[in-house]
Amino acid sequence: MAEYLIGGFISVSAVIENESRELYKLIIDKERQSRISSASYHYPEKAQYEYLNKYLKRTGANAELLSAAEFASLTGGEAYGGIAAIVGDRKYVSIENALKNAKFALMLDGIEDPFNFGYILRTAYACGCDCVLLPERNYFTTSSIVIRSSAGASEMLPIALFKNPSETVGSLKKNGFSMVCTAKTTDSVSLENAKFNLPLCLVIGGEKRGVNKSIMSCADVTVSIDYKNNYRMSLSASSAASILIYGVSSRIK
Repeated sequence: MAEYLIGGFISVSAVIENESRELYKLIIDKERQSRISSASYHYPEKAQYEYLNKYLKRTGANAELLSAAEFASLTGGEAYGGIAAIVGDRKYVSIENALKNAKFALMLDGIEDPFNFGYILRTAYACGCDCVLLPERNYFTTSSIVIRSSAGASEMLPIALFKNPSETVGSLKKNGFSMVCTAKTTDSVSLENAKFNLPLCLVIGGEKRGVNKSIMSCADVTVSIDYKNNYRMSLSASSAASILIYGVSSRIK
């Protein structure tokens, strides 16, 4: 089983609270912890160490206290606020469980950059998305980047993987989901004017190739972002996704 180093209190606490993956070992910069714990300030960071100490007492989890130099060597020079952890693979749910009671699902198809991936998951969680569907591949080989760029949201969302896009669309349709795809085509409707039926699955493609053709062919609605200025360049994947996710979520509540 793979192991990953993640850093920062937000990332570590997100894994702890959501039990989204195995946490094998906490790693603490003991010099920083001692300095902060004995100071008369740094109250937010004190609370972080108190939280982790309670977790260790409650669970009996492993912890390793390192010198500042040892911590920096392990993390490649990243400070991470003196807090890191060794964790396992992200746990996924089945398509069936992901869609159960869901009203707003998000399917990502072709998002390659781990920062963009994390930013999109952060927006999705903040905007009330119920679950995320991903093509079967390991998006979390850069777990630390994904968790940090999503501010922990990547660990909060139920995530399901699929092998066959057509079969997955079939499952969505069987569960009554309308498919909302995103593309700039002659048939697309402006996001501002589109009408949506619940439950729905918003499909967002990558910057290079867009949405898979087999998925696009099953779209009930295809939406696009209308620019207010005459601008020919496309938006970044995370920027476009944020507009689309918020635009849909604000219209379905």
